Amino acid sequence: MAKLRHIAVVVNDLEKAAAFYQKVFDLKRVGEEHLEMGSGVYLSDGVINLALLKYKSATASGAHHFGFQVDDLEAARKRIEAAGGKFFFTLGDTKEAANFEMKFKDPEGVIFDISERAGSELRSSSRRDVARGARALLSSATATGQRAHRRDRRSPCGQNVGMP
Repeated sequence: MAKLRHIAVVVNDLEKAAAFYQKVFDLKRVGEEHLEMGSGVYLSDGVINLALLKYKSATASGAHHFGFQVDDLEAARKRIEAAGGKFFFTLGDTKEAANFEMKFKDPEGVIFDISERAGSELRSSSRRDVARGARALLSSATATGQRAHRRDRRSPCGQNVGMP
């Protein structure tokens, strides 16, 4: 059975958002990265991680992706693809890396990932693995956020509403 592993949310004010979730839900800060494309703060309840992401480029706020912990990556991949999901990319160098994830898009284009590791294991990973994972995640989210940002300039039926 798959278990929810993490949720990634793009925010406008990283520290304000982190303080909110820490205060309201007593989440603990388990990681932080500042990279060329943006920054991330990683919070956890000890079971599920909340990745707060802030990009240097204009990006719409909101949910970006979520992840599941699965028992068998290949079996899960087969079920995903049989149901219409599409492989997106692999994050992490090896299956044993703390940040290893297989990213997919569901039939509607929503990004999700699968991993055999629990989200709370991020705390024990090496800083190098976390940095690599954050760079890939931020890069993916920047591209997705830019698409979402462009969509936000249009009416629900897709017509331009006068914004550049």
